[in-house]
Parts: sequence; C-alpha cells; structure tokens
Amino acid sequence: MLAHVDSLEQVELACAEEYRGFGGLFSVTMSTISGAMLERKLNHLIASSSHDQ
Repeated sequence: MLAHVDSLEQVELACAEEYRGFGGLFSVTMSTISGAMLERKLNHLIASSSHDQ
C-alpha cells in the first residue's frame, strides 16, 4: 500500500533484519537485551530521518 503513495519516500532501516521477532515473550523474559535492542532500533530510526533536515 505504501508503495502507491506518490509523495512517500521509503527508507530502508539499517539492520532491519535484527528486529524481526523481537517482541512478545522475548521482550518480557529478556528485558535487558530487549531494551538494548529497542535503543539501537530507535537510534537507527532517528538516523534514517535525519537526511531530511
């Protein structure tokens, strides 16, 4: 669906493959690792949007 939005530029998230299946029970039982993964993902999200500013 997003591919059909003319004004949208999709940007590949760095290391996106690292975040597949990172929710659910893993995020509860391994909260320290999950928290570190979340921080890394947020940093990648911020970096991916910085090229517009």
